[in-house]
Amino acid sequence: MKFSVWDALSILTLMGLCVVGIIVVTIFTNPASGFNPFPPPTLPASIVLPSETPTPVYMPPTWTPVGANPSDIGKLASQTPLPTSTGFVLPSFTPTFTETPTPTLTFTPTNTRTPTKTRVPDTSTPKPTVALVCLGISQSGLTDNPPVVGPPAAAGDYAVDITVNGDSSHKVTGASVTFSTSRKTTVHWTCSGSDASCHSSGSGFSVSSINMFANGSVTIHVTGVIPKGTKSGITFTSKVNAPSGTSNQCNPNASDSFPTTW
Repeated sequence: MKFSVWDALSILTLMGLCVVGIIVVTIFTNPASGFNPFPPPTLPASIVLPSETPTPVYMPPTWTPVGANPSDIGKLASQTPLPTSTGFVLPSFTPTFTETPTPTLTFTPTNTRTPTKTRVPDTSTPKPTVALVCLGISQSGLTDNPPVVGPPAAAGDYAVDITVNGDSSHKVTGASVTFSTSRKTTVHWTCSGSDASCHSSGSGFSVSSINMFANGSVTIHVTGVIPKGTKSGITFTSKVNAPSGTSNQCNPNASDSFPTTW
């Protein structure tokens, strides 16, 4: 195998890489080495503080008092009297009782609320108010039609007109008119009104459900048959009845009679 230039370059490259690695490791472990192109700044020298050493103070080996004779030392010591124990007695404690007055309980009156008068509602049932009305009635005259002529066994007809005038200021609802005769007869009637209403016709001795406005009126035309055997006259009476809850203050009755003409 022939050794080429490329083989030599490869070997040199590997060797260079090894050298570079050694330099990097050296700089990493010792930044202040000469291989580092950017060495760290030089640190100042460390200051060493002196350690504290205490110096003990000693008395001289022999102490001799100055200004006194050795023979007077004992005298000076004997001139000072020794302290003697002086007894004392503790004072006895005598408790003194002082009477303290006990405060008495004083009741303060409180504001008493005066009850107010409560109105008791009226629970009684109010009495119904009765309205006062004025219902007038009139008859135009009892006539026989045709006149009764003949023996007592004959029969004839009669007719009468009844007018009911309403109240001048109140509406009346549910009034009625009743009839009565002195003889037993049959009764037929017709009814018409002015500002009023009623049943238009019927039979029997009463007309009901009459309603009138103020100043209204109704006219009732009554016809009947005079029974056979009537020897004396016949009396026809009509009466107006105020509706429930009202009271008629006017004359409610009208009456008329006529004699037979035989």
